[in-house]
Amino acid sequence: VIQVGQQGLFGTVEDINLRHTTILTFENRRVVIPNAIIGEERIVNSSIREEATCQFVEIPVAVGVDIDKAKRIIQQESKAHPSQFDKRTPEERAALAKEIEARAKENKESIKAFLNSDEDFARFTGYQDRLPERQQLDGIRAAFAAKQTPLDEAAEVKLVEAMYQARTTANTPNFTGPDAFTQMSSGDLAGNFEKSWDAQEAALLKEVGGILDEPQMTAFKEYRGQLKEMQLMSLKMYEKMMSGGSGEGGGK
Repeated sequence: VIQVGQQGLFGTVEDINLRHTTILTFENRRVVIPNAIIGEERIVNSSIREEATCQFVEIPVAVGVDIDKAKRIIQQESKAHPSQFDKRTPEERAALAKEIEARAKENKESIKAFLNSDEDFARFTGYQDRLPERQQLDGIRAAFAAKQTPLDEAAEVKLVEAMYQARTTANTPNFTGPDAFTQMSSGDLAGNFEKSWDAQEAALLKEVGGILDEPQMTAFKEYRGQLKEMQLMSLKMYEKMMSGGSGEGGGK
């Protein structure tokens, strides 16, 4: 993948001959450029060593938002994402993991002091610990709505708790926070994820059998199957990137 000159022409070199070079753009167009022009232009090669490249993303925030806090949240979420590509050494990752852990502990202590109530703090940590499950509720509601079998609020609370218990007791790999660096370097991410997911799912379905009726259970299984495939795809992409893009369709 190359960029020719400053005009922003990106694409893959498809053919080179004595007179011109043919570039296949990302819009599936073939651009024929005389070699005399290419010889005078600056060429940026994005795949000469490896296929991983940097992409800048603009994230709008509302007026009046705490910019420093927004930056911290964006950084934390980016570092915790399974597809994040990190070229730092194991030592640098370990140091960063300790830094993230120390910041998390400091934030927790600040929140505890602010709330000034053990009961309120316990309620806050309980909610925060179950965020991964609560973030799934919109998807679950949509899946249930598609089957015309809505879930009431009381059942949602029980479902969140069942998913939380299954996740925390099945020893599922944790790809968020400082533990992500350890998991990412453990090898066979996809295989380990599938094994732990299957164990978690067996315990979860047994538990939710007493919460959901048959149509709801069907919708829930479909949703969880889609969630598994999405997470598995992200892990496989990460493994491919870390291996330098080797394998089917990823050779250099």
